Amino acid sequence: MIEILNQYVSDTENPEYNYLLAREYHKINQTAAAISFYLRCADRTEDKVLAYECLLLMYFCFASQRNRQYTEKGLLEKAISILPKRPEAYFLLSRYHEWRNEYAESYTIAEIALNICDFDSEPLRENCEYYGKYLLIFEKAVSGWWWYRDWE
Repeated sequence: MIEILNQYVSDTENPEYNYLLAREYHKINQTAAAISFYLRCADRTEDKVLAYECLLLMYFCFASQRNRQYTEKGLLEKAISILPKRPEAYFLLSRYHEWRNEYAESYTIAEIALNICDFDSEPLRENCEYYGKYLLIFEKAVSGWWWYRDWE
């Protein structure tokens, strides 16, 4: 952590140093600090994949704090708007809706993702709980089953 902090102090505007410091804070569950540095990184980088990943990691920070559901949803939607063909944010947003019994929304997000995403995208640096296309297929199946049950 000291080395990363020294790098950051030497160049506070460097997106990579902001990202690395955010990861360190995230690892020790200092989510408020992590969010701050993820946001600084996303604001300062020209790399859309890095900005996208920062938004996803901010989502996980807010999710762990609880009671920030609109912020969580907004971060995932912003990530989708930056890179609409990457699947991770769609999966997390579909699951977000499924966990809240919003089955029509969950199904719709999964269906859109299955039709437009590039499933051969390079993996992100960090594990964002997305392990492959089958997770979107699963979200579509689960939410579809519950959604159609609501019609009976």
